[in-house]
This record gives sequence, structure tokens and C-alpha cells, in this order.
Amino acid sequence: METTLKLTDRQTFITPYRWLIVALGATVVVISSWWLPLASIDVRFLLLSAFTILVSSRAAIRIPHANANVTVSDTFIFLVMLLYGGLAGILLAAAEGLFSGLRISKTPLVVAFNSAMMACSTFLTVVVVQFFFGPFPELRMHDWRFLIAALGTMALVQYFANTGFSAIGLALKQGQSIWRTWNKHYLWLSITYIAGAAVAGAVANVVRQAGISVLFVIAPIILIIYFTYQKYLSEIRATAAQAEQAERDRAEAEKARAEAERERAEQAERHVEELNRHIAEQERIGAQLQESKDHFRRAAFHDALTNLPNRALLAENLKFVMERGKQSEDYQFAVLFLDLDRFQERER
Repeated sequence: METTLKLTDRQTFITPYRWLIVALGATVVVISSWWLPLASIDVRFLLLSAFTILVSSRAAIRIPHANANVTVSDTFIFLVMLLYGGLAGILLAAAEGLFSGLRISKTPLVVAFNSAMMACSTFLTVVVVQFFFGPFPELRMHDWRFLIAALGTMALVQYFANTGFSAIGLALKQGQSIWRTWNKHYLWLSITYIAGAAVAGAVANVVRQAGISVLFVIAPIILIIYFTYQKYLSEIRATAAQAEQAERDRAEAEKARAEAERERAEQAERHVEELNRHIAEQERIGAQLQESKDHFRRAAFHDALTNLPNRALLAENLKFVMERGKQSEDYQFAVLFLDLDRFQERER
């Protein structure tokens, strides 16, 4: 009962938490839209956005036991951030989260939460990276060590922020601890963010030099990497399914063994009860036999009318003392004979 109450208490926070993220995400989107320079929007940005929303977000991997997906769209969000700045990346992340949310749920709050979560996590990434490394478009102007540090920070902040928001929501929904939920469902996703940031950093330089046409060559490479990762994840799922099946088989075997032990214990208890009843019945029969024996002995050695010892008991006792006298010379006995005149007349 106590566990059920704790689970219900935690689940009551899931809806307020989603609304909080939606409110924060809406605020981030409004501010980003207001401060985004319209002059920076060109055909290349529109093509990247369309490809991210309509193509890359559809190549999704469903997170097991969670209402969320992993897509390669993070790579294109990172690319837009490197080419057009953090504000453009925030808006693209919100739009991608909206369309991705429509494919995993029809509930408006869940869809809005997915979009707001992407906007908030990307906003945190923009703030952290620009605070430590400066504006995104200027990152490529530094040496490779500076760029690698910036890309790594961008990937890790996006990873921890995005999976953190999602893990909190899932933990509140399932009534589990946040750390256990994050460790079980999201720990292995770090490779997608790190690889996405690395690919985005490499593509950003090529796009700057060769133009947007290079995307038609790089896009298939990204998709090949994605499907390779999906195959790897499928093998992990198959291994996990085998492990779960083995665990279920072991649990069933333990249950069957426990059932057999319980059945043997019940049979032993029934056998003990039957034995106790048999012993009680034998004791009762023995008591009845002893009572019958005493009754017949008394009837044989006592007069039925006067209930006094009769001639048979006298003969039995005389026989006993005579035998004892033969065995011991010091043993003595005497017989007292009383003759009552007219005793039979008195009986009549």
C-alpha cells in the first residue's frame, strides 16, 4: 500500500512538469524569433530546415519502454547552429521536436512538451557554448583544438540537457528514480550526440567552401551511419530480449520449484495429521481393551451380588503365596477360615 501511494504521488507531478517545460520552451521560442536576424535567413537555411524536419527526423529509433525517439536531426541542428548561429538552431530544434512529437503521440501536451524540451535543451547548449567559446559562426575560425573542445561541449550539453528533461518526465510517469531512469534508457545515447557534433563540424567547413550542393553527397553518408547504428541497436535489443526471456524462464522455474516445495510440505503436513489421528485411535482402542480386561478380571474374581472376592480369587491368591513360599523358606503365610452358621439362610 505504501509503495502504491508513493507511485501515485510521483505521477501527479508529471502534468505540472510538462506544462512547466512547455511554458519555458514557448518563452525561448518567442525570444529567439524576436532576436533572430531575418537577413541571415536564405535558401540554404530553408533547405536545411526542410531536410531536417521532413527527412532526417523520420529516420528515428524508438527508445525502448519510453515515449521518445532518437533521430539524426541533431546533426543538422548542430550544423545550423554552426552556420547561422544559436537562435536559428533553437527555432529549428523546436520545429523538429514538434514534427517528431506528432509521430510518437497524438496528445497535444506530449507533442508540445517534446517541442519545448528540444527548444530548452538547445537554448542551454547555446548559452553554455557562447559563454565559453563565443558565437557559433566564429568557432570555425579558431584552431582545431579549440573547435574540438567547442564541439565536444556542444554535444555533451545538448546530450545532458535533452536526456535530462526527458528522463525527469519518464521518471515521474513511471514512479521511478531519475538516476535509474536516465541510466537505463538514456546513458547509451551519448554516442549519437558526439557523432552528430563531429559530423556537423566537418560538414560546416565543407558547406562553407563548396556550397549547399555538398549536402546531397553528405546526406546519404549520414543516413548510412544512422542505419548502421540502428542495426547495432537492433542487436542490442535482441540480446536484451534474450536476457529478459532467460530471466522470465528462471523466474518461472523458481516459481515452479517453490510450488513443488509447497506441495511437498502440504503432503507432509497431511501425512503427520493422518499419523496423529491413527495414533490417537490406537490409544483409544488400547484404553478400551484395558478397561474391558479390568472389567472381565473383576467379574471373574468377585461375586456379582455382593461384589466381594469369591472363591476363584481366594484360590488364585493361595496359589500365589504357596509358590512364593516354595521359593523362600523365610516367607510365611496363614489362612483364616470363618464358618458362619446358617449363612445361606441369611442370604435367603
